[in-house]
Amino acid sequence: MIDSIIKRNRRAQSHIEVVIAFVIFITFLIFIFTLFNPFKKQINPEFANSVFNKIRENTSTILSSVSINLNTSSMTNVTSNILTWSCIAIPPIEGFDCSGTKKLVVKKSNDEIVSGFIDSVDGNKIKFEQEKDITKTFYTFYCEENLTENHGGFVPSTCMALTKEKNYSLGIVVSRDLFSGDKIKVFNDSYTRNYFNIKSTFVPSTNDFGVVIVTENELVLNATRKIPRGINVDSQITPIDIVGKDAEIKKATINIFVW
Repeated sequence: MIDSIIKRNRRAQSHIEVVIAFVIFITFLIFIFTLFNPFKKQINPEFANSVFNKIRENTSTILSSVSINLNTSSMTNVTSNILTWSCIAIPPIEGFDCSGTKKLVVKKSNDEIVSGFIDSVDGNKIKFEQEKDITKTFYTFYCEENLTENHGGFVPSTCMALTKEKNYSLGIVVSRDLFSGDKIKVFNDSYTRNYFNIKSTFVPSTNDFGVVIVTENELVLNATRKIPRGINVDSQITPIDIVGKDAEIKKATINIFVW
């Protein structure tokens, strides 16, 4: 009788041990499945870099610049210390391409914009408003297709024609590949209005993407969509330079998301 009870207790204990072992095994499987979910969509780490390159192709621009220093002693009224001419014309600068749809912005040494433009009627001469203060001799020309030209302030036909070396000296022409503020706005509009039409240009049909661009104190672009919870997201942060319509260059960062 006692032996029979002991045997039954042992069988019951054995059953409990089997159940406990089974529960531990199932818990372990759930943990492994959660950690290495084979059904979770995997993201190719190259997708974010590919999206960045394609956005750069669509929003980049070339900003050319060159500085000029006037020899005011050749064109001043010595007694009054005032420049004789308030408008200056110089011939096209070799290597400084400002043809076609490109626009010109002229800045003084303190970055203040003065009137200036390319006069296509007069041999593509660069014409700009000159300070009457004899000490203000340094200017910088900027050229890019989305700049805003300032045509006011002088009559182009009355500009004084200058000769290089005698009346002025030039710095080195610099061309920079930058992100265009205007083109970023166009991209933002396309992303907002036609996301599903442009998506295939940037990522495979099974993926989605978003882009955020910020400067030190401004959110320049916030082209994003809701990212589902629990999904893998690949991202890439890259420093960039953005040029605005006034030729001002701002430091920024672009953050690409792909999921």
